[in-house]
Amino acid sequence: MNEYIIKVMSPTPPKLYVGDNLHNAEIIAVELADKKDKLMTAKELAEYTGFSRDTINKICKSINQGTKGKALYRKDLALGLIENDGKPQRKGRGGRGRKN
Repeated sequence: MNEYIIKVMSPTPPKLYVGDNLHNAEIIAVELADKKDKLMTAKELAEYTGFSRDTINKICKSINQGTKGKALYRKDLALGLIENDGKPQRKGRGGRGRKN
């Protein structure tokens, strides 16, 4: 028998169980893919986050691990930057206020 791999991306785990039949195929294993160091393209990040590819390329420019034509980003670092919109956390202004 041949073995096939089906990849599913979902916020909740799929309801598949070992031993079930799926279109004349028996499920023999269900694994959670937890790869923090996985490299993702801008297209994959765009599908995952809802931002455009251009926006992701601009925000994640500093962590690009691919070439200029094929930008690759580590998933955990890219999502951290995208959450902050690519900008560092703003601190208080400090100093004295204006005299009016």
